[in-house]
Amino acid sequence: MTKQRDKGISIVHFYTEDDGKSLALKTDYEKFASDHKGVFRIGAVDCADFTEICAKEKINSYPLLRVYPTFPAPI
Repeated sequence: MTKQRDKGISIVHFYTEDDGKSLALKTDYEKFASDHKGVFRIGAVDCADFTEICAKEKINSYPLLRVYPTFPAPI
């Protein structure tokens, strides 16, 4: 997920709709996204619908929050 990473820190929630823990985190994550709009780039990926993305990112447990620093990453 390196595309446009020069725009700031991105936080992505990887989940599946059929996972209870993912659904439990969804409300809190949406509130976090709303509270931090403009501070972070916030996204979510349903791994049941976007299997290629999740495979590329090596996502194998849910829910998973991943932070992507700016690119190139600071030293």
